[in-house]
Amino acid sequence: MAWTPHAEGDAVTLSGVNANLTALQASVNTAPANAITGKSLHAQHLPSVLGEAISQNLSGVVHVYSSAYPGYGVDEGLGIYGWEVVDNGPDELSVTFPILVDLTKGSVLVMANVMVDSIQSLGGTSELDVDAEAAIKIQVSGDGVTWRGITRTERFMHGEEADEDNFPDSEYPEGMLPVHADIPIRTLVTISDVVGDDLRGIRVVASVNWMAALPGLGEIALSAATLTAIHIKSAV
Repeated sequence: MAWTPHAEGDAVTLSGVNANLTALQASVNTAPANAITGKSLHAQHLPSVLGEAISQNLSGVVHVYSSAYPGYGVDEGLGIYGWEVVDNGPDELSVTFPILVDLTKGSVLVMANVMVDSIQSLGGTSELDVDAEAAIKIQVSGDGVTWRGITRTERFMHGEEADEDNFPDSEYPEGMLPVHADIPIRTLVTISDVVGDDLRGIRVVASVNWMAALPGLGEIALSAATLTAIHIKSAV
């Protein structure tokens, strides 16, 4: 069987996983008789440990966020501080399991990729000569209403400043250059990540981390994004 490896930075999507499993199924079903030991398939086998698998993909249209980063491990902030759900307009970067996932009997593999387009002034029309970065993380909910952040999933992408010293021929004004970089997040959600025993929803949130300036001066622009969640059962 020929395998096609994922390139560095490629998003892992539900459709890609299903395509690989379908190809594996076809290879097993077409294996020659002498490739399988006699009566080896007559024994009782364990049921699948994979439960529900759901995903959400956002198109490449640019969407912006200006809430200021509230601090490491902080889910809610005051005023302009806080997190915004990644949302391209019609769709949120979130998934909801059709039935509650009991995390006492399993876990959920979460894979997200978010493309940071740029770190810019409000509206993207003027200079942003400050030190700032995009902040992304995963939040989970047991009821789809109350959300809790997973601190270990916080990821940051720093912007590059354009000026005559390091970018003398830049087409951009002095300020933050476009980033065009992917932020990947991979984590296994377990019972310690939720309040109670159950998991209903997963989403991706964003904010702007102001490192050397007062917050509120600009925004981050995101584009394509994906989120996939796969329930893995420990008791079947």
